[in-house]
Amino acid sequence: MHNNYYFLRLLSNQLQEIIPGHVLISCYSQSKDELILTFAIEKSHFIIKAALTQEFSCLSFPTEHARSRRNSIDLFGELLNKRVVEVKQVLNDRSFIVQFEDNYQLLFKLHGNRSNLILFKDAEILSLFKKKIAKDLELTPSSLNRNIDQSREAFYSAEGNLAEVFPTFGPVVKTYLATIGFENKTVEQRWEMISQLLKTFDQPTFYITQVGERVALTLAPVGNVLKTHNSPINAITDFCSTHYRHQTVTRMTRQLKDYWQRQQKQAHNYILKAERELDRLEAATGNKEIGDIIMANLGQVPPNTKSVELFDFYSNQPITISLKENLSPQKNAEVYYRKAKNQKLQIENLQHSLQTKKALHQRAGEQLAVISETTSIDELKSMLKVIGTEDKKEKNVKNRPYKLFNFMDYDILVGKNAKHNDTLTTKYAKKDDLWLHAKDVAGSHVVVKHKPGSNYPKPVIERAAELAAYYSKRKTDSTCPVIYTEKKFVRKRKGDTPGVVVVEKEKVILVEPRAFDTD
Repeated sequence: MHNNYYFLRLLSNQLQEIIPGHVLISCYSQSKDELILTFAIEKSHFIIKAALTQEFSCLSFPTEHARSRRNSIDLFGELLNKRVVEVKQVLNDRSFIVQFEDNYQLLFKLHGNRSNLILFKDAEILSLFKKKIAKDLELTPSSLNRNIDQSREAFYSAEGNLAEVFPTFGPVVKTYLATIGFENKTVEQRWEMISQLLKTFDQPTFYITQVGERVALTLAPVGNVLKTHNSPINAITDFCSTHYRHQTVTRMTRQLKDYWQRQQKQAHNYILKAERELDRLEAATGNKEIGDIIMANLGQVPPNTKSVELFDFYSNQPITISLKENLSPQKNAEVYYRKAKNQKLQIENLQHSLQTKKALHQRAGEQLAVISETTSIDELKSMLKVIGTEDKKEKNVKNRPYKLFNFMDYDILVGKNAKHNDTLTTKYAKKDDLWLHAKDVAGSHVVVKHKPGSNYPKPVIERAAELAAYYSKRKTDSTCPVIYTEKKFVRKRKGDTPGVVVVEKEKVILVEPRAFDTD
């Protein structure tokens, strides 16, 4: 209601009591859609600050305003050193006019996102503060006046239709009337309510209230009343400050909630997926036990066979065991022992990751509770600074050309696409890193980061190879050959298409394509 006709009528009346006789000594803008006008008389001065943004337009009357040395421009130069003659309210419109000597007029048109300041001379437009509002070029000081019949007879004739007789009320007044049961009254009762309301508008208390999620300046006690004033100038100045503070708190709160809700959701999804994978791993027949069964029955395993049925002395029943036909029974047992070791590491890694994600989920819930109770801008800024650092890390992760996995404390990098494969191999991989790729098919480049003073453990090579197979065109095959070598034996030729490299001294390992746990 700060730009409502009834409020502006009171504001322009108070300005009429103050600024006639003052001289405009400066008029400048130092930020987009904001204009500062300073009036002076003898040793006193009076400031009008007009903030006319697309989202929010409002006047305020600060006691001081420091002009910036840079990015500041003088406007409405014709008015400088001109004396104010009077301030006039435009009839039934959200506008008022400051009349200067020599017949200059400055129109304050406060029409929401179409607000503007327009300078006239002898009713002809000289300049506009916001030049993009084309319809303002058609205005004259008198064209905004609206003669509306707001008599009892007109109201009865319109059958109590507010929009027809009192279009000047605006949404906040209508909200107030709704709260006191206006719609359920007879036309006569409605007229009495409006008559009483109009009387209070002449000598009102000014309320700064919260209506829903926004702050409003009203002439009636609607919503949650935060402050009251008796002066329209003090009321709108305080309202502007309160609005910007509320807007800042709302924006910061939304940013923080969005961040922690996203963290909470991601952690929740990871926990569900990881717990399912952990249950699967823990419920699966133990690879160590299968290795033990093979070793106890070496003589009963035929050569070059893909499977064999043996007695499981752990469960006292037969079990069918899959074998690699090109390996001896003992070597097949070793494969299962190695899988058991890997499985144990996978379970440990998953349990550690679960603890981390559960802690994050709990922290997110705690942060959301704190944010809901925080109204201090300084405290919210501190919280934003913390998540700004974390968000930057998160964005850096998203912008990396590779997926990052960790197995047995080795970092495994998997290229995201052909272009990223090039970047991974040429910029991120060092000469002693291990480089892998599914043999003879398109797929991701995979890099295992080297750890000084140690060789690559065989389970790490196998795990990286399984990822290379999984992120390739052989993803659905039962087995996939994967080549691997040190990065120093991989080179990119000039003119080759993205992802194409020349590989030397490679070895080949046969693995089953497998994603990383919970990936």
